[in-house]
Amino acid sequence: MIKNYFKIAYRNLMRNKGFSFINIFGFALGIFVCIIITLYVYDDITFDRHIEEPENVYRVVSNDNSKDWISAVTVGPLYPLLTDEIPEIEAATRIGGYGTRIKRADIEVPDSMSIFRRAMLTDSEFFGVFKPHILSGEKENPLSEPNAVYLTQETAEAIFGEEDPLGKALDMTYVENGYVAGIVENNPFNSHMQYGAIITLDVSINPMWFDSWENLTLTGFIRVKDDIIPEEVENKIISVARANNMTMMFTPVLQPLLDMHLKSSELRYDAFNRFKSDSSVVYSLIAIAILVLLVASVNFINLSSARASKRGKEVGIRKVVGANRGQLSLQFLTESIMLTFIAMVIAISALEISLPHLQTFMNKQLDFNMFQSVIFLPGLLLVSIIIGLLSGIYPSLAISSYKPVNTLKGELKSGKKGTFLRRGFVVIQFSISISLILGVLIVISQLNYLEQRDFGYSKENIVVVPSFDENITLQSDLFKERVLDIPAVNSASRSRQM
Repeated sequence: MIKNYFKIAYRNLMRNKGFSFINIFGFALGIFVCIIITLYVYDDITFDRHIEEPENVYRVVSNDNSKDWISAVTVGPLYPLLTDEIPEIEAATRIGGYGTRIKRADIEVPDSMSIFRRAMLTDSEFFGVFKPHILSGEKENPLSEPNAVYLTQETAEAIFGEEDPLGKALDMTYVENGYVAGIVENNPFNSHMQYGAIITLDVSINPMWFDSWENLTLTGFIRVKDDIIPEEVENKIISVARANNMTMMFTPVLQPLLDMHLKSSELRYDAFNRFKSDSSVVYSLIAIAILVLLVASVNFINLSSARASKRGKEVGIRKVVGANRGQLSLQFLTESIMLTFIAMVIAISALEISLPHLQTFMNKQLDFNMFQSVIFLPGLLLVSIIIGLLSGIYPSLAISSYKPVNTLKGELKSGKKGTFLRRGFVVIQFSISISLILGVLIVISQLNYLEQRDFGYSKENIVVVPSFDENITLQSDLFKERVLDIPAVNSASRSRQM
């Protein structure tokens, strides 16, 4: 019986190729867009979720009492005091990040073989706060030596290839006689902690900045114990800061780690919070995904219902030869679910093909493996079944109830209820479509405004050359002179940071 249902469904599909193409690919396109937006949103809401017990980690930011704004940095000497004076805090760390040049020092390697990575300047408490997985090397007392360097898997492979890097010497910026003390796991792309190496923060390099109670220069984090009240810990941090004469201009404030990515749009000097977004963007994308799927579903249901009403004579003949109402209803539902499954397969195939290009366009690494997710594949199957049932319920109940004599005479009428239902769906579909189109036009006009806005300086023909080598920094006058010798360069300048 079931085999016969699928055979009839296939014949109807082939008999009405134009209708089938429009119906299936229209729904597939809606599913495709919805999946992309879902992956984008999922990437945002799972930011930093790879960290162990992320709900216990807080960033210490600074409220500027004179200008009513919040800076993402704070004073450096605050953190060594926190674990001793506040029992609720398990670990506290301060970090700085710089581009660095790294190459092997155990064998003769030309400078051209150097690689450039972002280095995390921090202390041993970094491993207590973020608990990165140390794959090999010193695990008990990380960064206990000033020249100890921890490399990520990717960085170690780029420098040493298949060789064991532990204990081998490194030539790198900010570290004298550096050696590989350990290898840590690579951070995922949806994390604000992006680095290739972890090295010890030496405050003696610049005590005016790193060890001053008056300058906001370093980013700091704490890990608290379970079931604490954040407001109480925050008040204790403020007390420690005031007891050590931290300037009254700034007040330490706690920000949950899981709020960093989507709730930091107003923060200044937020250099570590890479690729940050905003919660309003996420909510807007969720609404768009729902509306797009709703439009595709309504369109699919409308077309399926309209086409089903043309099959009155088929229903009449099948009733004459003995088919009952339940069998006819099951036939329409089978056909409808079959179409939704075909649309789902097309949408997933299109996603697999286009995802690498979409990742470049959206500047995100979106992981998509429907067989590894315990939610994704069942969710898609559930959506397909629901849409298939909704699109097949009306024709299966309405048409299968008609009398054979009337259907064979061509006296099939959908009735006022059926007409009203389809018209209502059309109104909903067009209303949502028009709203989405207007939204797109508004966004385009805003982007055009931003592109044409006069920012007060010339942006054209300016090239930024980041410095990863301290020798270039120290000899910046020479570097600038050499750059000016290039015929294509009209002028050159230097800046501490962009």
